[in-house]
Amino acid sequence: MGKKTFSIALIGGICSGKTQFLNAFSELGVYVLSADECVKTLLEDPGIEKQVKILFDMPAELPFSLSYIRGQILQDHEKRRGLEALLHPKVFDVIAHSIQACEQSYIVVEMPLFVEISCPIRFDRVLLIDVPESVQIDRLVERSLPILQAKKFLSIQAHSKERYKVAQEVIWNTVSKSLIPKIVEKLHVHYQQLSGNFQVIC
Repeated sequence: MGKKTFSIALIGGICSGKTQFLNAFSELGVYVLSADECVKTLLEDPGIEKQVKILFDMPAELPFSLSYIRGQILQDHEKRRGLEALLHPKVFDVIAHSIQACEQSYIVVEMPLFVEISCPIRFDRVLLIDVPESVQIDRLVERSLPILQAKKFLSIQAHSKERYKVAQEVIWNTVSKSLIPKIVEKLHVHYQQLSGNFQVIC
């Protein structure tokens, strides 16, 4: 009989507060991982950067620009799919290996596009962080994103009801940031209890 690390996918739309919750889990000593951070690490690889530049028709002599790529994926669906085909399998490999290698009672993985990309990794629980769309737009605008571009970002993400279909736990994140650690402490106890009973037979 072998054990498998209990895994939680932390999902939610852009600017819903996922990272704040992920950080709160980390502060409790939970092993955490962010798919977005995996992507950033991959893009630091010169070989992958070169492939992305070719995909987005960026002159080789120009500096690599994530802001340019973000703008392009909103306008060109084919290029967005090409970027996903390039990066997502590598990100999935990193996540799957991290789950397998984790020796703690459970792991939390921030997966921003969990529903949109039909993630092939089987998680044991899905924790959804949700906020009103108006809050997402306000937060994107605060990041100096034009309001029309902010709305486009939301348009390419899954509708909240699709996320609710796959989630076992849902947090409506309209609370004060100071309360997030308390919420996560309760979730921590919940997941520890669940992971203690989680075993698979090899």
